[in-house]
Amino acid sequence: MNSEPLLFDPLLGHLRGIANGEKPAAEALVRAISPKLFRIAYRIMQNTHDAEEITQETLIRIWAIAKTWKAGQARIETWAYRVATNLCFDRLRAKSRFEQGSDELDDFMDNAPNAEAELVHREMANEIDRALATLPHRQRAAIVLTYFEGMSAKLAGEALEVSVEAIESLLARAKKTLKQKFLDEEPEILTDFVAFAAI
Repeated sequence: MNSEPLLFDPLLGHLRGIANGEKPAAEALVRAISPKLFRIAYRIMQNTHDAEEITQETLIRIWAIAKTWKAGQARIETWAYRVATNLCFDRLRAKSRFEQGSDELDDFMDNAPNAEAELVHREMANEIDRALATLPHRQRAAIVLTYFEGMSAKLAGEALEVSVEAIESLLARAKKTLKQKFLDEEPEILTDFVAFAAI
C-alpha cells in the first residue's frame, strides 16, 4: 500500500516522543486522535461502553508499536482507524445481539442554548443511528468514516483495507438501504438524511 511521506504525518513526532517515554507526547497524541476514534467506535458499536473500551485498546496498541514503527508503513492516523474499525468488527461478530439507539449521549446536550432545536436534531440523530445499526458491519463503517468523519474514499479504503471502488460500492448499497428504510418507516427524516448523505 502506498503511503504519504512520514514528513507529512502530523502524529509522527508524538509517536517518537512516546517511544522515548515522553509524557507530553502521549498526552498530545491522545488529544489529537482519541475524540475521532471514539466517534467512529460509537457510531459503529452504538453504545458508549464499547466505544470507550475500543478507543482505549486502540491507544494501547499505538503505544505498543511506538518503538518499532517503521518509515513507510502507513500514516499513523490511518493505521489507528484500521485498528479501531477491526476491533469494532471483532466485537460485533462476538455479540449475538447489540444495543441499538443512541440515548447515552443525551447528557452532552442538556445545556444546549436552543433546547427545542437540539431536541429535533437529537431525535434525527437517534433515528439515523438506529438505521445505521441495521446495516452490515462494513457498510456501516464506510458510512461512518466518510459521511460522519469526512474521510475521502481513499482514506476510508485504507482504514478498512479495501479499494476505493469497494468503498464506493459499500456506500452505494448502504445509502440505498437507508433511503428505503427512511422512506418506509420514517419519511419525515428522509429529507434531512438525503441532504446529509447527498443521496
